[in-house]
Amino acid sequence: MILLEMLTALFFAAFFTALFSFAFRLGPGREMLFLFIIIFLLTWAGGLWLTPFGPYIWGVQIFPFLFFALMVALLIGAFSRPWFRPRTKREATQEAEIRREERIIVNGMIWVFIAFLIFAIIVRYLFPLRVMS
Repeated sequence: MILLEMLTALFFAAFFTALFSFAFRLGPGREMLFLFIIIFLLTWAGGLWLTPFGPYIWGVQIFPFLFFALMVALLIGAFSRPWFRPRTKREATQEAEIRREERIIVNGMIWVFIAFLIFAIIVRYLFPLRVMS
């Protein structure tokens, strides 16, 4: 069951990462990898923690995973900076400085967030919900 849930989250994360990399013109690299990891872990954790609903596909109710992947992708898209191509050398140096400062702050936050998501996934598997009938 763990493998099927992980593969479901992996599928939706790959789909939305590909969609965003096309929409925001991200090339293969560090930003795309972090985007994939965040969407994957949030989809997996959210799919586990949401009350299951919808049809079963290979033993997994996929709607919680799809719902979380879509919400995460929309939130990331809403808070993403628009793609900017500098026109002058001055704009290029300003953009590089802004990106350097952002990278320092965001990298630390991403690693803490990833650790929290892995913890949430482990806790759900160690302490599953008991459905009352």
